[in-house]
Amino acid sequence: MKRNFLFIMNSTGTCLWRVYPIAEILRQRGHQVVTMNLSQIAEKYVGLILEWADVLTFQMVSAKDILDRAKKKGIFTIFDCDDLIEKVPRSHPSYKATRKHRYKEDFRYMLEKVDLMTCSTDLLQKRYKEFGEIRKLENYIPAYFWERPKREHKGNIIRIGWAGGTSHQEDLDFIAPIIKKIVAKNKNVKFVYTGGGGWNTQKPDFLWKFGKDHFADIPITRREYCTGSRPEIWPDRLNGMMLDIALAPLDDNIFARHKSQIKYYEYGINHWAGIYQKFLYQNVRHGDTGFLATTPEEWEGYIQKLIDDPSLRKDMGGRAYRNIKNHYTFERNFRLWLETYCQAGERSRHREGEFFVRRK
Repeated sequence: MKRNFLFIMNSTGTCLWRVYPIAEILRQRGHQVVTMNLSQIAEKYVGLILEWADVLTFQMVSAKDILDRAKKKGIFTIFDCDDLIEKVPRSHPSYKATRKHRYKEDFRYMLEKVDLMTCSTDLLQKRYKEFGEIRKLENYIPAYFWERPKREHKGNIIRIGWAGGTSHQEDLDFIAPIIKKIVAKNKNVKFVYTGGGGWNTQKPDFLWKFGKDHFADIPITRREYCTGSRPEIWPDRLNGMMLDIALAPLDDNIFARHKSQIKYYEYGINHWAGIYQKFLYQNVRHGDTGFLATTPEEWEGYIQKLIDDPSLRKDMGGRAYRNIKNHYTFERNFRLWLETYCQAGERSRHREGEFFVRRK
């Protein structure tokens, strides 16, 4: 039987991994699917939407009222989690919000009331198992959405880069002095960064919008900053960085240890040789599809090794691409996702008709 699936997303790039891919598969199987941000739902339409939905998936804590109304209607509810959201580091944009007593109460309420929780890693599954039924649905890269032709830049400059959001401040604090040394040592290197790295200006409005400029000590002619983008066009923005070497540092804290390995997939699908934080990236084959590093000395050493060996950069990037295409695309790994959502549809006690048809 065909079902109606409603996804209420947060405003981050998580939708690229945990909403849009499964939504596309469900549509291909003949189900009806609607995806929207919580801010897009006008109050006057909430009741109408809930008349339609059989399965409702949330990605945020602030939808308690909609959850209660969905439960009363017999809609099967899912809370999807991709991060250890109640343990974000102090520099995280959500730190103050998650420290409020009301947030903690709402968070626990959501997890206790939903019919199912889904998460992306073993550690998250272990962390939240006390709240009830939980299933691990790993992140895999939807190649149909992410893959682009490999773009080669002209010239002899080696482009070393980082890409990420504003939740990575500690990670940038770690890598910034290493990049400064690398740039000073190698005159043919340019550092390229996008997203949450901070624009090169001390104007208050820019600092407020883009945050701390972690790389202010690097000469402006030796670095290139690109603003972030909406999630829907992020694959194009990332591909346009045209990197030779890609970096994925992580500060070793409880929040980072609960993350998944999406940066390897993002960099690898673009044929880039990468260096990754050792404690997290188990899917990287060290020395083959990427380098794994922990200490500043290891990071600096592997960056220099890739600078000095263009054949290694090219071969490693190619191996990473093939490894991801053969093992870590959503197209190859969607079955558990589809099974989970189809089972949710069968367990729903809500039976209604077409979308946006008013009931008499």
